[in-house]
Amino acid sequence: MRASQTDFIMRLIKRLGALMAPLRAKVAGGSPAAADKVLIRRSLLAAPLILIVSGCGDPEPAMIHGQVYLAEDPTSEQSLIGLRVHLIPAVSQVDSSLMAICTGRKEILVSDTAARAEAWSRRNEILNRYAIKETRTDATSAYMLDSIAPGRYHIWGDTTVGGHRWTWLERIRLMPGDTLRLPLSNANPDENPFRCPTELGGTSSY
Repeated sequence: MRASQTDFIMRLIKRLGALMAPLRAKVAGGSPAAADKVLIRRSLLAAPLILIVSGCGDPEPAMIHGQVYLAEDPTSEQSLIGLRVHLIPAVSQVDSSLMAICTGRKEILVSDTAARAEAWSRRNEILNRYAIKETRTDATSAYMLDSIAPGRYHIWGDTTVGGHRWTWLERIRLMPGDTLRLPLSNANPDENPFRCPTELGGTSSY
């Protein structure tokens, strides 16, 4: 039980005691046995409320961590130090906003360098708008985001290496108290960064 829950329960018990004080005074003139029966009955009625409240309160926060790297083959691994990693709620507006970039423009995005640059800029603006937490990878290319409320999220990272754009938008689900390890590498990039309809073809040219 967390400290905030304990404090609340103690306040509730004190409040119940204050509410029972007039009852004690009222039955004081009667027999002790009758007074005890009434007080016990009232306490039993209050017990379920205390038990319910003890299970309430904020759920235990979760955390996520991992390393960000590129490994074209088992013998070479490029660490991505100083990369910004963001936490974004997994709401439908994120995908619909990204899809609006692609609508009717997929062929142009593939062939037109300026249009592609503009599309990436819009994508960054959209994702930055929804981001609620941010960190950077350290000297070992590791990142960590903690104190996260349970729920569904995206982990977003973006960089350019050797003229090639790498981006991640991994969907995750965090339960209360979770510690989730999620590496970001060339094994799990976001292969449809603008949420183009799949019937238009692949997006690897982006």
